[in-house]
Amino acid sequence: MGRWSCASPYDNDFRRRSASLRGRRFDQFPDTGISLPYDVHLNNSNPMNQHDGKNLKLPIAARELLQHRPPMLLIDRLLDRDNGRATASAEIGATSIFCTGKNNVLPEYFIEVIAQTMAAANGYDGLAKQSGPKAGFIVGIDGFSLDAQVSAPAEFIITVATTMEFGTMKVMTGEVLLDSTPIASAEVKVWEQPESE
Repeated sequence: MGRWSCASPYDNDFRRRSASLRGRRFDQFPDTGISLPYDVHLNNSNPMNQHDGKNLKLPIAARELLQHRPPMLLIDRLLDRDNGRATASAEIGATSIFCTGKNNVLPEYFIEVIAQTMAAANGYDGLAKQSGPKAGFIVGIDGFSLDAQVSAPAEFIITVATTMEFGTMKVMTGEVLLDSTPIASAEVKVWEQPESE
């Protein structure tokens, strides 16, 4: 497993902003204008628990499939799901925490939208099976490529495909497109919580 590193002039800005957010609950973000009750992130308040597994039609809003909430809910909709593949859409505004002061989109954004696309696909599968979503975490990133600097606002299409599964580990490849042009790609390794027996 290779180590991901991104030599970018924006790294220090992202690290500074990330450090200022570490350990804070989303209801503690007065500077973002976001006012959410803390329990919006808990299972019992998530809209995905209100589905019966029937009549799931795509596209479907990402907030119905993920437990992420703004400012960390980055994808908008799951557009397609088929045999280990998924497609989603995302839109980023200039005020996103993943933008620099010059509206440049940070490289970390692209890795996160790839991971959220697969998580949304897993949430969709869980709804269809009426088993609920599995918790998961990014554990490794290989072959990250960012082919162009992107400025916000921008709209993206994200495609992911599972290339390997071994127990609770999953490897997926993802690609982010801007105006049908691939601009970022990565292989992402995730750990998923095992299903309870």
